[in-house]
This record gives sequence, C-alpha cells and structure tokens, in this order.
Amino acid sequence: MNKIFSILAALTMLACGQQSHSDYVSIKGTINNTDIETLTILGRGFKKEIRVNEDGTFKDTLKVTDGYHAFNDGAQQSLIYLKNGYDLQLNFDADNFPESIEIIGEGAVTNNYIIDKQELIKEEQLNNYTLFFKMDKPEFDDRITGIKKRMEDLLINAPGIEKEVYDMEITSNEKLIDFYQSNYEAEHQNYVTLTKGTPSPNFTYPDHKGNAVSLE
Repeated sequence: MNKIFSILAALTMLACGQQSHSDYVSIKGTINNTDIETLTILGRGFKKEIRVNEDGTFKDTLKVTDGYHAFNDGAQQSLIYLKNGYDLQLNFDADNFPESIEIIGEGAVTNNYIIDKQELIKEEQLNNYTLFFKMDKPEFDDRITGIKKRMEDLLINAPGIEKEVYDMEITSNEKLIDFYQSNYEAEHQNYVTLTKGTPSPNFTYPDHKGNAVSLE
C-alpha cells in the first residue's frame, strides 16, 4: 500500500511540475566575448533583465504573453518568439551577432525560423526599396520571383513552427510581395525620369497670371 501511495505521490509531483512549467518560459544560455552584466528581454508591456555571470552564462524563468519579443545585450538586438512552456537555450557570440545565434530546446523550431527569416531579409536587402524600384522590369520580376520562392521554402522547411507565427508569416510574405509588385511601375518611373543627369520630364503649370506655361 505504501508503495502505491509513493507512486501516486511521485506522479502527482510530476504532473504539478509539468503544469507549473507551462506557466512560464525557462531560458538559459551563454554569451561569448562579452562583459555585460544583464541580458534584457522586451515584449509588449514586458521587460525582464536577466543576470549574466562573469563566464557569460545566464539562466532565468519568465512569465510572458505569448508572442514576439526582443532580446538585447545593451548594444545589439534581435527577435525571439516566447511562449509559456518553452524551455530554451540561447547562445551567441557578441562579436559575431546575429550570425552566431544558436537556439535549441522546446521552441527552437519557431525561433530558428525567425533567425533564418531575418537573415533572408538582410541578404536580399528587402528594406532597400530603391534597389528594387531602380531595376528594369525583367530583372525586378526575376528577383521578386526568387525571393517569393525562398520565403515559401523557408516555411516549408520549418515543420512544427507555431501556427500563430506560420499564419502571420503567410500574410506578411504576401503583403511584402504585393507591396513591391503593385508599386513598381510608378516608383520605377520616378527613379528613371528623375535620376540625376537625365532630362527633366516636361509639364505645364499656370504662372502668376493664370497663363499655362510649359517647362519646355
């Protein structure tokens, strides 16, 4: 009988442990080449400073609202997705950031996808609108088609990604491609006709007497 009670007690403790861990994020890791004292996690209405030991290691628990957060070491910042119940290990080299970021453990699939997506944005220079709108149409179409394929492949190769993140990424990718495609003609025309050294486009505008005057 005592043996049965012992087993039941052990199972109860295990269940309680699992239940309590679902209420918070467990995070630990190592930062190389740094002398910082704290690693800061930022979210919507959320801020937590985690103490970093002299050897660069850190460990803490966080009770968060599931979603995107930022982490920074005081000089550099990157995105991380946190969900209560995650058990993450976050490692990076401060001298090679963000390329050196390594995330393992429960929640790693989603977060490694986010890291890869940020790297894709950087490689393709997707924040450099001028670069795209200055391209000739065939080059622009090829570039956008290639980027769309890369983003689709990135999602396909991330099985187990959080559904919330997956749905947001589908929408985000579609909006990004639509932004470039729907604005290309007008923006390209502006860059082509108004580039320094090219003749100004002719136009007619009323003078101070109301007479139409051509720029030509």
